[in-house]
Amino acid sequence: MTAQRDIETLLPLILKEATRVVEAERCSLFILDRDKNELWSRIAQGATQEIRVPVGSGIAGAVAQTGQVVNIRDAYEDARFNRSFDASNNFRTKAILCVPMRDARGDVTGVIQALNAASGEFDSEDEELLLALGGQAASAIENALLNEEIATLFEGFVQASVVAIESRDPTTAGHSGRVAKLTVNLAQATEHLDRGRYAGLKFSTTDIREIQYASLLHDFGKVGVREAGAGEGREALPL
Repeated sequence: MTAQRDIETLLPLILKEATRVVEAERCSLFILDRDKNELWSRIAQGATQEIRVPVGSGIAGAVAQTGQVVNIRDAYEDARFNRSFDASNNFRTKAILCVPMRDARGDVTGVIQALNAASGEFDSEDEELLLALGGQAASAIENALLNEEIATLFEGFVQASVVAIESRDPTTAGHSGRVAKLTVNLAQATEHLDRGRYAGLKFSTTDIREIQYASLLHDFGKVGVREAGAGEGREALPL
């Protein structure tokens, strides 16, 4: 988990491990959004859309608010349990184990919720295991979200750079985008080769993104070239 930097890959991995270590039927993971005072989940096994829960609402919200472990044998006997999830997903929740995820400072950053223990109920060992996994998950998620923010900032830099490049020569407007599209298509087509020098070559999502960025910025040198008068050529600006 600590080596994974892609949030979309990391979250299902955490849920898979959480489900395995406590032998649950399924798990949900909620991340704390401090600005909105809500919990949100991109991944909840069995759910097909993002879920948002106000802090303090429901079992997950209560755990996020208090930082205390909640271990329930029968969810329907707890007034905090929201039955709408079961109704909309054709599911029957029985036992629930919900624990806080804490970062290195001890602050609650989210919760992990395990549903329906294979043995019928979750015990104290399950609580310890899920708490330990939650600590690792909190650190991994924090790193992945930071990596996502950096990627977004860099994406903005690339797009701003493309605008600057295109503005130097309006007659070739759209050139950078066309080169990037063609290059990415060539890379993806290469993956389908079954013979020759490049047979078996595969590109990861990160590789394709890097190819796209490199293609978009292939004319970046134009930004540092002064436009000279007719017939005088071009002179590079000192960097």
